[in-house]
Amino acid sequence: MARLSLLIDLQRCVGCMSCVVACKMENDVPVGVSWNNVETVGPVGQYPDTVRQYYLPHGCMHCMNPACVPVCPVGAIWRDAETGLVPLDAEACIGCGACVTACPYAARTMDPISNLPVKCTLCTQLLDEGKLPSCVKHCIAQARFYGDLDDPDSDSARYLAEPGSSRELHLMESQGTGPSVAYLEPAVGMLSADVPLTLTQGL
Repeated sequence: MARLSLLIDLQRCVGCMSCVVACKMENDVPVGVSWNNVETVGPVGQYPDTVRQYYLPHGCMHCMNPACVPVCPVGAIWRDAETGLVPLDAEACIGCGACVTACPYAARTMDPISNLPVKCTLCTQLLDEGKLPSCVKHCIAQARFYGDLDDPDSDSARYLAEPGSSRELHLMESQGTGPSVAYLEPAVGMLSADVPLTLTQGL
């Protein structure tokens, strides 16, 4: 079975927000809602020797054991075994927001227009056409990769195989959700991989 994953190299990310803009334009995300966010982590330490700062992009982790699935009272959320994505059946969803509360990554938000919980879909409409997610295609720092980690010819697997790329980690592994989004740690080291429930409150 394919192990599809979004890989983000935090050493390359420059916090430009091009991924956020690309996501909004591709998916017609309304004002005040974001499916993809970039947090500034730091600075901490003393200049010039120990100061540390990096950018942390985050959205839906498309977990192997999603916390949002068992709390949905109508079964409108599931993990697709073939793609590894966690979609939402908008027709079945009753907009109760239980999944928004349950997500430890604060990846879901209520859409003010549809009154439904929304999040990153990895641009399934583009994946179905054999294209890359919009955030990957438009990342100006080339910090994002998408593909099957078990396929040595995929962009993700090839990048991980490069020298110096053995920095792979996943956010909040202690939650047991098995996030499929992987990060490569920045050279300065992450301040914490165990982020709080609301990422915007800081790390």
